[in-house]
Amino acid sequence: MDLGKLFKDAWGLLLKDIGQLIVGLLLAGLIPGAVVAVVILVALAIALPGLASGAEAGAVTGLSVAGVVALVVGYLAAVAVMVLVAIPLYAGVVTGALRRVREGRVMGYWDLFTGFQVLGRVVGVYVVAFLFVPLAVAATPVVVIGLGVAFLWVPAIVAGIVLAVLAGLVIAYLSVCWTYALIVAIDRGVGVSVALRESRALVHRVGWWWTFLALFLLQLALMAAALAAGMIPFAGMAVGLVTGPYSLTYLLAMYYQSRREDWLIDAALAAGSLRPPPAAVDTGSATTG
Repeated sequence: MDLGKLFKDAWGLLLKDIGQLIVGLLLAGLIPGAVVAVVILVALAIALPGLASGAEAGAVTGLSVAGVVALVVGYLAAVAVMVLVAIPLYAGVVTGALRRVREGRVMGYWDLFTGFQVLGRVVGVYVVAFLFVPLAVAATPVVVIGLGVAFLWVPAIVAGIVLAVLAGLVIAYLSVCWTYALIVAIDRGVGVSVALRESRALVHRVGWWWTFLALFLLQLALMAAALAAGMIPFAGMAVGLVTGPYSLTYLLAMYYQSRREDWLIDAALAAGSLRPPPAAVDTGSATTG
């Protein structure tokens, strides 16, 4: 993996559609955030009157059953909104950026909402790869340690600690392997299992540690930019608007390099023909491994 080219290609893609990328990611954050705020306020409005009346009566807690239900439902609704709105909006931004590279056309603001056309696919990938599997892996040592503490059984506590370390390693491994899962689902038009499998294959094609290093260097670069901007008044806000879009274009640059199709980025940045050079064609998909 050419790390220097990653930063160069990511910056070039960012400049091509910087306005659309910034607006798209702002929408992906602000719209769900506003809806979540409303949901939480409604839940609190239902629950707090009971709490206030209980406090006046000298009770330890005034939360009624309805109040507790309102808070729980409000929390679940907030999570659902984040998943069902934020992820498709983010997927729309990815779609527009992919079309810039594959079709050589300017990203349109209407692209930002195309993620809702593949709602089930992108939400499925996100839920499985970044919610269900990590939570399931992390829950196992928690349960074992909890049982060990409850029954004062030291071997179970020790086993739980060992499982916690192993779970952390597994989650770290899978999080890198599934770096491209959402992009693959959109670009290739495949389902959840195929997207996860192809993402893992692409990561192992260039090497898991190379992929990890590329992601690590991106985080270092973003931290350095944030620290530098923090020394200049109002610069931090401007940098914050750019770091999200740049992270996205960086991931796309990694994706195309792993597919050996980074020549497409070169063509898109040069605004030239998208016809591949004979030696650059990669007709086969990534092999699993």
